[in-house]
Amino acid sequence: MNKNILLTIILTVFTTAITFAQAFGPDVIITPDTLNQRNVEITTAFNGWIFAAQTTVDESANKGGITISKSTDGGYTWAVIDAYSTPEIRYEAVDLVVAGTSEASLTLYVSGVNHNITTGVFVLYVDRYDAVTGGFIGSNYNLNKGTSRIYDVEIASDYTMPAVGASPYSVALLYSCYSSTYDSIVSVVSIDGGATFSMRNTVGTTGSYFRHISLDYGKSTSASNGRYFAAWERLPSSSARTGNIYTSRNSSTVDGVWITPVNLDSLSSTMIGLCRNPRIACSKGAFDNDSGSVTSVVLVDRDYLGDGSDYDLLGFYNKRSHYTDFWYRLDVNNSGENDLTPDILFAEADTMFHAVYFDSTNLRLTYVSNDYNLLSPSTWNSIQNGMNDMPSATMYPNPRIAYRPGINELALAWIDEDATGGVAKFDIENFISAELNEKQEMNALLYPNPVKDQLFIELDEAMSQLATKLTITDLNGRVVRNVELDGQTILSISVNDLANGTYMLRLDNQRGFASRLFVKE
Repeated sequence: MNKNILLTIILTVFTTAITFAQAFGPDVIITPDTLNQRNVEITTAFNGWIFAAQTTVDESANKGGITISKSTDGGYTWAVIDAYSTPEIRYEAVDLVVAGTSEASLTLYVSGVNHNITTGVFVLYVDRYDAVTGGFIGSNYNLNKGTSRIYDVEIASDYTMPAVGASPYSVALLYSCYSSTYDSIVSVVSIDGGATFSMRNTVGTTGSYFRHISLDYGKSTSASNGRYFAAWERLPSSSARTGNIYTSRNSSTVDGVWITPVNLDSLSSTMIGLCRNPRIACSKGAFDNDSGSVTSVVLVDRDYLGDGSDYDLLGFYNKRSHYTDFWYRLDVNNSGENDLTPDILFAEADTMFHAVYFDSTNLRLTYVSNDYNLLSPSTWNSIQNGMNDMPSATMYPNPRIAYRPGINELALAWIDEDATGGVAKFDIENFISAELNEKQEMNALLYPNPVKDQLFIELDEAMSQLATKLTITDLNGRVVRNVELDGQTILSISVNDLANGTYMLRLDNQRGFASRLFVKE
């Protein structure tokens, strides 16, 4: 874990370079696009392949869509599996999970909320793809809620450790929705590998308002049946910024009823009614924790002053979560900065909880981890640098975290967003993977930097001997220049037509890559 990568950053004078070590590599734009990208989600397969989905909005054409992508080389390159954009439609939420323990059985499930902004109709669906070829298999679940709003959707699977009664594994869907009398949290489960979703249970109802939800699967030696665990927020009004946090789980089996919801923020007098954005993760493996059970962790934003000026990253944990409700408070970061929108997972390989969140005060993503026994529940290992290399985001990136089984790498995705729109970006803990056939970070000099008219790129010998692709993107991920190089050592590019600002220049060939920032003035 936390392997170091040496990256060379070229400063304003081309003869000056600084080399430094960090745990994460250069940011990658998952899918360059001129559309506003939203709500990115990622999932990883048993073999380390990574899948991503993000919603898109084209306001000028009154269209909304979803783009689904796949990377087989650790996030270095991405290929689009499917992309669609439909007039008068907005995709309010999306989530995905990949399941299967061999490439022959590898299946991708994508769930989304389709909202027709003209008729007001909401449709919840689950689409299935062949995760190897990317071919569309079919839509396995469709629920038309009419004009009753569907707020959020989550999808999860137990394929690494199938629950009792599941064959070959189960896939669970959780969604929050509105009716004229109450809001609901509903679970729909397939115990036949996602072929049919027939087991429906109401998880919770309220006369208030449900919004964001989270879903995970937990199993241990003592909790041998396996269960799905959920967390969600309940707001006192439709416009409320914060509210209460609740959690529940299957009573016994993954297709069974859920226990009475437990209110978590009531455990701490300084958190009551001040929380939002819950994310849940549960331990899973052929072992128990030191309390003979499954460990569950829920992280939240806590609005300390109640006015939105100071959010802290706090949470709750339960080390006997498969048969009791002994929840306690924990703190990840309780400071004067704004810490927002966490995501968390459990990695069986290292028996650790790993989380990421956005420090909006310093415009940086922060990664933290803790042992699943939580011997020090409020002491988390932290890495604050190296993730979002170009911190142009001034809004909420809503980061997501995934773990590459067998390769022991953490994968991150987020929306780099400002007032003009967003773009989905990716980073990985050990960016140079063995799967890249020993691709290396190549030396490349850019000068002058800042530049007004002509930008010169000087390549090292290894880079210049091969056909190389040069791409320049702006901070929103939009491609502004593509150049194919064939043996040049020094290249001159006119940047007269570029607007003033910061750009990313990227070089790729079969042997290596280089990423550099430059400023056009």
